[in-house]
Amino acid sequence: MKTAIITGASKGIGAVIAKRLNELNYNLVLNYRSNTALMEELIDNFTNKDTKNIIVKCDISLYEDAKKLIDEAYNNFG
Repeated sequence: MKTAIITGASKGIGAVIAKRLNELNYNLVLNYRSNTALMEELIDNFTNKDTKNIIVKCDISLYEDAKKLIDEAYNNFG
């Protein structure tokens, strides 16, 4: 199964991409900066429940946060 990292996944084009990749059977690492409720709602509305999806709250403009995002992806999906 393929894995994708999506930044800005809580709304707009990021959310649309996340929904489509979920339909295409991707595991997802979903990044958002502030609205946890939007992320949880997005995942709850995924139609494909056979994929693994993780959410990572961070600001990717900060080096340490960007590193955290990549570390979470690697630790969960290799």
